[in-house]
Parts: sequence; C-alpha cells; structure tokens
Amino acid sequence: MNKTNKTKVSLNIILLCLVLVLLITMANGLAQKTEAKKVAGVNIFKSSNPYTQDNNSENPLHRSLNTDYVELKVTYNTAPTAPTSLLSEGATNPTNVTDLTPEFSAIYNDPDTGDIANKYRVEVNTASDFTGTVMWDSGAAGTAMTNCTQGNRCQDISYAGTALTLNGATYYWRIRFWDNAGAEGAVSTESASFTMKQGVLEITSPSSATLTGKTVSTVAQTSTGVIGDSNHTNAVGVKVADDRPGSPGWTATIQVTHFTTWATTKLLSGSNNTVDFTGTYDGLDGVLDPNGTFKVEITTGGAVGVAVFKWWDPAGNLTSTVTTAASVSLSNGITVTFAAATYVVGDSWSAGVDVFPYTGLTVTPSDIYAESGVLTGVSKGSSEALTGTGATSNAKTLMTATAGNGTGIYWQDEDLSLSIHANSLFGDFTATATLTAS
Repeated sequence: MNKTNKTKVSLNIILLCLVLVLLITMANGLAQKTEAKKVAGVNIFKSSNPYTQDNNSENPLHRSLNTDYVELKVTYNTAPTAPTSLLSEGATNPTNVTDLTPEFSAIYNDPDTGDIANKYRVEVNTASDFTGTVMWDSGAAGTAMTNCTQGNRCQDISYAGTALTLNGATYYWRIRFWDNAGAEGAVSTESASFTMKQGVLEITSPSSATLTGKTVSTVAQTSTGVIGDSNHTNAVGVKVADDRPGSPGWTATIQVTHFTTWATTKLLSGSNNTVDFTGTYDGLDGVLDPNGTFKVEITTGGAVGVAVFKWWDPAGNLTSTVTTAASVSLSNGITVTFAAATYVVGDSWSAGVDVFPYTGLTVTPSDIYAESGVLTGVSKGSSEALTGTGATSNAKTLMTATAGNGTGIYWQDEDLSLSIHANSLFGDFTATATLTAS
C-alpha cells in the first residue's frame, strides 16, 4: 500500500471513530431526555436502562430503544337533571296563601353521585307557560345557596320579586340548580303554582246579647245590655277584619228590628185546641194599649180546606171569608195553622202581641281595640238612639276606617239601653241585629 492509500485508510478510520463517538453521545442524550419527559404529572415515556446486555452492563454497540405505554384517564361532569317534588309554603300547589314572601324548595337531582348544588334560579310568572308577566327571576347566572347534596331537598328559598297581595291570583314557578363544577342543570318540568288568598272585609259578633230582665210594671222602665263585654281592650264583641289590598277603608253599621213577643194561643170559644199562631211579629202596629191581639173565628164549619174563618189584626182590622188550610199567612209576620179536625161555626182563638220599638234603643259604641293593625284613621261612632219607620231600623255607624287605613283586626263593644213601655205583655221580647261592614 502506498503512502497515499495509507493516509486515506487512516482518515477513514478516524472518521469512523468520530461517527461512533457521535452516535454513542446522541444515544446517551436521548436516553436521559426520555427519562425526564413528563406531561401534567404523568410519565408519557419511561425507560430506566433502555440499552442493556444480558449481563446488564452497558454496551454502546448493542443498544436498542424500548417503548412503554401509560393509561390516560379523563372524568367528565354531568349537569344536574330537572328538580322534582316542588313545594311552596311546604305544600304542593297551595291555595289561600297569606305569606307575601312565600318559600320554595325542591329535590336536587344529579347523575353524578356526590355532586353538590350550590346555586339556584327560581322563576315566578303569571302564566303556566311562563310567557306572562314575570313576577320574579332570581337571576340567569344563578344565586348562591346553602350546599345541597344529590337526592335531598334544598333550603327554603324566599320569594323576592314584585310585591304580592292578597288578591286571589295564581302564580306559577319553576327552578333549576347548578352543581359545584359550575354546570347549569335542567329546569323543573312538573307543574308548580301557588294561589294567594283573596283579601276580604268581614264583620262578626257574638251570636246573642241579653238585656237585663224587668218585671211587668205600670210605669216605663229601662233595660240595659252589651254586645261583647265591659272590657273594651280584648278580643270580644263586634269584630271587623280587613286584609284587602290597598286598604280602601270601611264602615261598620248596625240595624235592629223591633223587640217583639206574642202570648200563647188562647181558646176563646169552642173546644177545638188544634189552632196555633207562629212566626215573628214585626211590631209595625206599634205600642198598643191594651196590647194588640190576633183573633181568628170560624164562620163556616167543616174539615180543613172546607171550613172558612175571619180574622182581626192587632190594630183591629178585619179580614173575612178565608178558607182554612194547614198554614195561612195573616199579617205582620204571623201565620195561623189548622191541624186536621172538624171545625164548628163560632170556634175562636187569639194570641196577644206586644212590641218595644227600636226607636227606644240607644247604642253606644265603645273605644276600639286593635288586635292587629293601627288605630290611625279608625274611629268609633257616636252614641245615639236608632231611627226609622220600617220593620228594621236605619243603619247606625259603629266604627269607620278612612281610605288607606283599617287593615287589620278591630274589636268593639256596643252598650245597649232599651226603653220599656208601661203595662207590657209578659214574655221574652226579641229583636234581630244585623251587622254590616262595607
């Protein structure tokens, strides 16, 4: 081999060695980089000694690259499903709701066990399809709430929308939840509503009131009593309650019939005791002296339906030729009844009647007790005798509330003083009092 060829061989050997050194260096660098490669805390490639010999010692001339695989796991969140078992005021679709800020709740449902609801959205509308007037929308982005676990009922959520009133209206509502991963859930699908109570004005009183008893006398007397009691600061007596929207105001009044009575039927002639007088005497004939009397006398004998009679009213007015019947209306609220019998001409009966006119009754309203509400704009009526000319007196004011006032419950006692004329008929005199609030 000449010198030139020797030089070429030497150079080739040197180049080959350099290439081998370079390959060994690159292989070592790649192994080191592979061991250090990490993504999000997960080893994507791992190899502690990828280049090995049977004797576990490194041999740069016999190295090979091994590949290992790592499982990657991704968990997906599922949004909450529609809430169920919707309750307002603790009931399903309640009516006569008086709470002006009713509470709502529902069961939180979520396919992901362990998820927590931490936000809600409640919508209240005048229409069942939610196309009507929006009364309340708690917010499209959700409103924070106390954590609620899957399958449980959420906290009570108080209404915070347009002011509600006791107007009898029905409102519809729905709800959805957000889970703790921020996923907005489906809206409830079951029909849910609540109906407000219809505000009313009402007046009530004790069922009866008794005036002091008196003994029949030849001189006039006075009887007293009270609707309620003598304690004017308690829930007794005449009650006015108003919960209507807008507080339009009201007036409470009393009207009274005449105090009247009639005596037991008296047989004047004959032996037939099958006739009776019934009804309520209206007292329109006034105070009579002697006391007034209804009188019936048979003019044509025979059975009921055949026999004929004539009769007189308390003022002495005569009505003739009336056919008997099981029941025959006379006048002034009085009816005569004929039981099955044979009636004889001349048989006669009577029943005395008497009256204490309502014009002799003085009503004195007491101070007003407010069980609820305030007394501003609420006042009592004056003490005065009743007036009128009919069977029932004119209305007398007991208490009033001006517009914008009178919402609440108010009580009042009514003191009564009745004039009793001399030589009255013995018996119980009764009257009917009618109380009105408007």
